[in-house]
Amino acid sequence: MERMMQMSKVINNVDCYVAKAAFNIVSNDKIADNLKNAENIVTKSLGTLQSQGIYACFLYLCSRKKNEKEYAEIVATELVKLMCELDKYLQSDLSPLQTLISTNGEESKSDKVMKCISIAFSNEKNILNNLDEMQFVKDIMEKALIYTRYSIKALNRDKSKSDRTLTEGIQNNE
Repeated sequence: MERMMQMSKVINNVDCYVAKAAFNIVSNDKIADNLKNAENIVTKSLGTLQSQGIYACFLYLCSRKKNEKEYAEIVATELVKLMCELDKYLQSDLSPLQTLISTNGEESKSDKVMKCISIAFSNEKNILNNLDEMQFVKDIMEKALIYTRYSIKALNRDKSKSDRTLTEGIQNNE
């Protein structure tokens, strides 16, 4: 019974981190400026994660060009931060991620994320060596992307609703 209580606490804590990551992505000004492009990136990232796995998801995000790049960097950075938060629940060592993601340098965010991921997946205690932990991290990342996608859809709906109200108000005044 006590073990179940501990697991319940862990799940609640993790869900809090997931919601925070989704909120951080959606509340970014660049994301709010173009919800359609952001939703597209999040949806494709989710599909890549589900079909190809964690590493492929980060490769996809870091390979985006031009108009998708800044949205992809925001999503990738928040997913890395989420992985850092999960470190305390894992036997794998994701601590190199924390130092790399928080350093300021001349590297682009994509370069920083790729460096983080390659270090996280190449050290001796990486999550790829532990199938249970890899599945746990994948599930958590998937949940974060789903929360983000729903949040963007809700913002899109609110935005189109307020745009319609504004348009109707202008038409009524004419």
